[in-house]
Amino acid sequence: MWSGSLLAKVLLAVAGVGVAAGAGAVVLTTSGPLAQRGEERPQEAAPVAPVVWTLAGEGPPGVREPVQPGWAAPLNLPTGLAVDRDGNLYVADHKNHAIKKIDPQGNITTVAGGNGPGLRDGPAREAQFNGPNGIAVGPDGSIYVADSVNHTIRRVTPDGRVETVAGSGPTGMGQDGGFADGPAGEARFSLPKGVAVAEDGTIYVADTDNTRIRVISPEGVVRTLAGSGEIGLRDGKGAEARFSPLADIVLGPDGALYVADQANSAIRRVTRDGEVTTLPIRGLKHPASVAVAEDGTVYVADTDNYRVVALTPGGAVRVVAGTGERGYVEGPADRARFDLPVGLALYGSRLYVSDYLNHRIRVVEPVP
Repeated sequence: MWSGSLLAKVLLAVAGVGVAAGAGAVVLTTSGPLAQRGEERPQEAAPVAPVVWTLAGEGPPGVREPVQPGWAAPLNLPTGLAVDRDGNLYVADHKNHAIKKIDPQGNITTVAGGNGPGLRDGPAREAQFNGPNGIAVGPDGSIYVADSVNHTIRRVTPDGRVETVAGSGPTGMGQDGGFADGPAGEARFSLPKGVAVAEDGTIYVADTDNTRIRVISPEGVVRTLAGSGEIGLRDGKGAEARFSPLADIVLGPDGALYVADQANSAIRRVTRDGEVTTLPIRGLKHPASVAVAEDGTVYVADTDNYRVVALTPGGAVRVVAGTGERGYVEGPADRARFDLPVGLALYGSRLYVSDYLNHRIRVVEPVP
């Protein structure tokens, strides 16, 4: 794996710009007539082209030892991603029923779960999840998880305990989640896949099979923010809006929610008062995740097109990484290949991608 500084040096060298070491920084040097005359002129660095590389994961089970439940298991169908303020990346390790942590040095550990499927609160090493999907980091450092097959929202506290925040779990012969607003312990969700947390502790949920956006207040009350429960693609406020089965949800820097409306192949924007609009991104195919930069650029995991795309603040849509063909290829972003990118997270110059069927976490760096 290349470090960020080494990658920058290699790419600059390829561009024909000399590189010299200088107090830990990359220093540009020149040669030719100006240098021969002893003259110096400031020279801007050429833009560094984005590269895709693998941060974690050992590939599909078919090309390595079978995945076993436990704290040392490799990634198995990773989904949701979130980054904390210290740069630690958290991964919903879907098939391992675990929450993993990758520190800035690339070390991977299990934070909670990994004990097979189940619904068990308590110490993180003993807790159980069932098919976790979305993940978010709260203002106090707690990790919030959309525990999909359990139809619940779970929290991993900073002191290493797992607790159920909302949802009463599977119900009925079909083990469906059902739908009910009200006190968090009595509320019902159905296969929630996305979760986001505001600075005041309010939790937002993409309630997938209920095709609604739900809100859990800091006081522990669940209500519906948007969506009627009927499948469709309709903008509007509150219950006037319609969604298809949803995937990811994130809070943007503008305070709005951005939702991967997966079955509608659309990205929706939802204000805090429930006004829903559809972003002008055409050609998406079942997008599973979204991330929003500080400048307002919206990045989308265009899942079944095997690529990552972006909507700029000016309204332009461009491909960030991926050729549109499935596979596993590292290197320049425009030649890289993914196999179902389903999770995104931004941190600094990096865009992290959950490469689902490749069982890896990939990095696009520097993110354009």
